[in-house]
Amino acid sequence: ILGFTDYKQWYQRRVRGLMSGSRVTSCKSAKDRTAMSVTYDSVSVLSREHCLVASGFNNALSALRSHGVRPLNCKKNTGSGKYAFNGFQLKILPKEYRPPIGSYGGKIT
Repeated sequence: ILGFTDYKQWYQRRVRGLMSGSRVTSCKSAKDRTAMSVTYDSVSVLSREHCLVASGFNNALSALRSHGVRPLNCKKNTGSGKYAFNGFQLKILPKEYRPPIGSYGGKIT
């Protein structure tokens, strides 16, 4: 069951998509929060347009964040193939934007 915040975000994404709109998410080195946003959106499209079953959503999200191109982007930008989230940042991130265990702890930039 979706909570109010989840529903609001879903509704905003849906309206934006129907209007052919877009949004921008960025962090200073285009890796951490950007990666979480890009991968979430990619799996959302996979789910919506290609019938990914709901139980596979988190697995696909985790796989993209751990083994996709985003960790390579981190390595190129910082020298570490891990997302540079600290403990405080992990606690305040929405659950959809939290990286998989073991994929964070790189250099904080």
